[in-house]
Amino acid sequence: DRNILDDRDLKEVGISFIAGTSIQLGGICGDHVSLLVADFGFSFVHLDPSLVGVVYLDLDQNRLYSQGEGIPGVAMSIDGSSGLLNIYTNETGGFSAALTPGPYRIVALVDGQEMIKYIELEEENQTVMFKIVPDSEEGDHLE
Repeated sequence: DRNILDDRDLKEVGISFIAGTSIQLGGICGDHVSLLVADFGFSFVHLDPSLVGVVYLDLDQNRLYSQGEGIPGVAMSIDGSSGLLNIYTNETGGFSAALTPGPYRIVALVDGQEMIKYIELEEENQTVMFKIVPDSEEGDHLE
């Protein structure tokens, strides 16, 4: 017996739930009927992995991204196997790009200073975090 939710085979799923009435089934289960359908599939389309990340000011100094700490409009440069891509962070400080696997140099330009990270993007999505730590005496510093 195979489990239909086996994560080795499950690649795509479509689920639909419909509630209604049925004259044919009215005597069996009342007038109200609910139908749940799940379709499972496997895509032959190869999708490149995505690089996702955030640039944030660690205001609460918990060393984690917290709601409201993202920095919007940061210029990002992603250079590597897919060529050069220049993007900006969104309103929550986040960014994403679908890229071919390989080595990448990611640069975030924050207040005229470059924050640089090097990664090797493989077949799975990868996350990159750029953290700025507030320092009340010397100003903010990059990490």
